[in-house]
Amino acid sequence: MIEHLLAMLGHLGKWNYVVLAALVIVEGPVATLLGSILASVGILKPWAVFVVASTSNMFSDFLWYSLGRFGGQERLKWVLRKAGVREETVDLFVEKVKARSWSIIFTAKVTLSFSIPAFVSAGIAGISWLKVLSALLPAEVLWTGGIVIGGYYFGQFAQQLERGVRIAGGVGGVIFLILAIRYLSRSSGTKVSET
Repeated sequence: MIEHLLAMLGHLGKWNYVVLAALVIVEGPVATLLGSILASVGILKPWAVFVVASTSNMFSDFLWYSLGRFGGQERLKWVLRKAGVREETVDLFVEKVKARSWSIIFTAKVTLSFSIPAFVSAGIAGISWLKVLSALLPAEVLWTGGIVIGGYYFGQFAQQLERGVRIAGGVGGVIFLILAIRYLSRSSGTKVSET
């Protein structure tokens, strides 16, 4: 079944990258890992997986940033005021995000922790996209590059492991067959001599 799926993906050609881009926007790390494993079997190119995954990830991050930018501080203050939070708290939050925006974005992206809130917060704080991009680019290279490299070598390892398991299974089958024949021949010989 896997061979049929791989053959089908091989026939999609360049459309594989379009599908990968859409999947990365929805679920970045898993789709990137899948793309890099497909690169290890020769269906995709590793460098193209990196470019497509990085671009799609940054597009997704830009959407979250835009959501925060569109919402802005005033809407956040209005919503939080309804929840009983003072405006000064929002002002302090925005000040802290502006002061530490590079490290917040870089850390959130590299560790995959709170990256959506980090980009929404950057948008709310009104940080320019170029400043966000200055933290996002190196983090994206590290994060996506690491996933692509790891997935690519994992895929190659899995292929070698599969070959090894097949060889071990074949050798084990031959050994089992030899032992079974010896056991049956000895059992048959013992029963014959007893009668």
